[in-house]
Amino acid sequence: MTIIGCDLASLHFHPDLSLDMNILICANGHQCGCRFCKENFFLPAVFEDQVGNLTKVLYDTHKMYMTKMVDALDNEVNVQKFSYRNLLPWLVVDPNGNRKG
Repeated sequence: MTIIGCDLASLHFHPDLSLDMNILICANGHQCGCRFCKENFFLPAVFEDQVGNLTKVLYDTHKMYMTKMVDALDNEVNVQKFSYRNLLPWLVVDPNGNRKG
């Protein structure tokens, strides 16, 4: 179990999910990785719902779009292809393996 300090109760900007994707708890401590925040344009990395379940979001290398979203039940939504012209996902795969695009 990994505990990462977070500034806000429901939206967390600074957990570096590329280091550890198995974050289970975001504590309300003040261990902010401000350098990581600034390098990633303060993009939200973890969302916490009312009962404490975490949804994790990973972005592409240009920080333009979400490439993967993992919820508390380990359901993954993946963006396979992205249209930079329209700034919209072009091909999305849901947790059941259904492809939409």
